[in-house]
Amino acid sequence: MAKPFLIFTTRRIIEASSTKLLRSGTISAASAANIGSISYLQGAEHSSEHFDHSFAVFGARNGYDSFQTSPALLLTDPWNRKYSTKVANEPKTEKKTGNGAKETREKRAKAKDKTIELSDSDKICLILNGDVNSEDLVEKLEETGIEMNPILLKQVMAKVSKDAGRRVSRFYKWAIEQPGCEPNLEIFNAVIDFLGRRKDFKAVETLLKENAASGICNVVGEIGLKTFEIVVERLVKAGREKQAVVFFNKMEEYGFKQNEEAQKIVVQWLCERGFASYAENLVKSLADTYYPDEEICNTLVKGWCVAGKLNEAKRMVNEMSVGQIAMGVTAYNALLDCICKLCREKDPFRLLPEANKILVEMEAAGVPRNESTFNILITHLCKIRKTEDAYQFFLKMEQYGCSPNLTTYVVLIRSLFQAARVADGHEMLDQMKKSGFEANVKAYFSFIKVLCGIQRVEHAHQVFTTMISHGCRPGKETFELLIPKLCEVGHTGKAKELFGKAVAEGLMPSSRQDILEQSKVKKPEEKEKPKRLTLSMIKKKKNLRLKRLRLSFVKKPKSSRRVSY
Repeated sequence: MAKPFLIFTTRRIIEASSTKLLRSGTISAASAANIGSISYLQGAEHSSEHFDHSFAVFGARNGYDSFQTSPALLLTDPWNRKYSTKVANEPKTEKKTGNGAKETREKRAKAKDKTIELSDSDKICLILNGDVNSEDLVEKLEETGIEMNPILLKQVMAKVSKDAGRRVSRFYKWAIEQPGCEPNLEIFNAVIDFLGRRKDFKAVETLLKENAASGICNVVGEIGLKTFEIVVERLVKAGREKQAVVFFNKMEEYGFKQNEEAQKIVVQWLCERGFASYAENLVKSLADTYYPDEEICNTLVKGWCVAGKLNEAKRMVNEMSVGQIAMGVTAYNALLDCICKLCREKDPFRLLPEANKILVEMEAAGVPRNESTFNILITHLCKIRKTEDAYQFFLKMEQYGCSPNLTTYVVLIRSLFQAARVADGHEMLDQMKKSGFEANVKAYFSFIKVLCGIQRVEHAHQVFTTMISHGCRPGKETFELLIPKLCEVGHTGKAKELFGKAVAEGLMPSSRQDILEQSKVKKPEEKEKPKRLTLSMIKKKKNLRLKRLRLSFVKKPKSSRRVSY
């Protein structure tokens, strides 16, 4: 029992020591693997049959010490060649003779000389993305010896990941202190936007206050409004509408100048997300200083419509009429969208009549329709499967001087495919191409998904071919959807061709041959057809139903109770 246990323990000690040297970069992987074998064999040589603990440990230590003093002698020792262990990470090479062996040696020499060279921006991003304290960050950045400039700083901000966190702020402060790297408002906005996307608004506030105190980047005027808009946008998107209003009231503390343009920015972003009550209170509180104009009132109507409160939107419209402020196309489109959404939820049959009322009001007020008006109508009509009415509005667009855009075509083509009007859908797809619009991968995938859902797999494959001819590269989801569907309908050749393309583009591994087997494809279960009843069976079923009906009127007797005496 003692001999195997001590052999195991000795080898573990040697392996741990060689691993330590390997991590420090002193030796290579092959040399580290050989230390254990040589040391173990030297220990075994001293104690051939009669195993002694002291001789084994002495031999192990002797082998390890000899490697530290003269590694070259140990590695050229015959024991190393005879008993060296194979490393798993080393590639297996076959013996070649002649020109083949010479070419192999040249390839190995080139591979050794080839080193991965990282750019300066990549080196900095590796430091920022790593687990480094803010105190050690400056030391590591200075150790690189990289000369900072505005172009390099911009490249770093474009590549850095979200894991960097507040280290980006510390890196920015260090970078602008370096010679030749003058601060730039564009880079400053990029840092603010990065921190805002991480919802780290304390760091944003600190950076703005430090900038206001030092005056490095001038944020006063129209240029500074871009920085202010970035902060407001990130606050509203993070659901901090109260904090956005407070930031507007205290904007002068951060170096900004409060004016009517800044107020419009806050009102616009609040209404964009449906926080119309906060926007309206802000406008009313500053009505004496900045009187609300037509743009702000139309934005407030849109905000109430986005929130789904139609009564509040109509109240705002009445207040605008009292103040003799005309409604614009933005307010009418918002009302139209809100009414269509409510009709879809409650009564879809009222959608078209209610929408026509808004269109009549627009014509009476002299407000022309635009592309957004038609897109709203076509989208909502397609969602309730009124494709023909949507197509009629599409044909009317030219009469009002409007031209369809990419959204119009995508929504209408998808609805035509859903209605099984495949020929009209392909015709509309060609018309979209002629108009100069290119659908993206997401739009083409939705077309293919709809056609596969209605079991028009051949037309789905035709859309896939059109997608490739238009220069749009399909994704992995498109192949995973279309290949099994082609196998279901028996087009195995087309399925294999698509599978080959997916493997060639690296979207699927070659081992996914199961996707081509029809036996593993889930087929829709066939429902059993109801059995046809004969005349006698129908009569018997009717009599049984009548009997149950008669018995239902009969008063059932109460359960008899046992009387105890």
